[in-house]
Amino acid sequence: IFIESSFAKENDQNLAFTPSFSSILDTLHLGISTNTPVILEGMPGQGKQTAINCLANMLGFNVINIIISKTTKTEDLLGKTTIVRDNDDIMHVKLIQTKLVKVLKSIDESQKTIIVFHNLNNASAAVLSILNTIFDQNQKNLLLKDGTIVKMKKIYLVGIFNPQNGIYRRDKLPSSLIYSSIYYIVDNPQE
Repeated sequence: IFIESSFAKENDQNLAFTPSFSSILDTLHLGISTNTPVILEGMPGQGKQTAINCLANMLGFNVINIIISKTTKTEDLLGKTTIVRDNDDIMHVKLIQTKLVKVLKSIDESQKTIIVFHNLNNASAAVLSILNTIFDQNQKNLLLKDGTIVKMKKIYLVGIFNPQNGIYRRDKLPSSLIYSSIYYIVDNPQE
């Protein structure tokens, strides 16, 4: 069934609100409503990113996408430090900010932002440890490498886990990350 809504007209597109797609939307909306991170697990092409963008457009949210690859290091998420000299030849530690750090520092309470971490299946143990801290709802502050503290403002987090070769491997993620989130497995249409 194709539903032509005012949302679809504004964006010049029609979406198929299948039971699976509607279920993803419901899960995402539950996460936003309860300020609980959401992890979506499912094969590529099942509408995970489309659902995120659809809900963000309907609710007036910004979406920030962060891609995790097998070579992603903790510095790629939280920045790395470098030593710089000022005009008086005094050395200082400077943080080279990443996209994530810039977003975390710039968001104020009035902004509605969803940060999507793609390909959690590619994350190393060190990167998963950082993500575990970020996804922890009880974590109020994040310590950066230069010693500055970023307050964890009201942001909405979504992780996307793409199983490899059609094998669902939820056990790849730390249990603390799974239990601090709403974990949703997208129905596999081939089964």
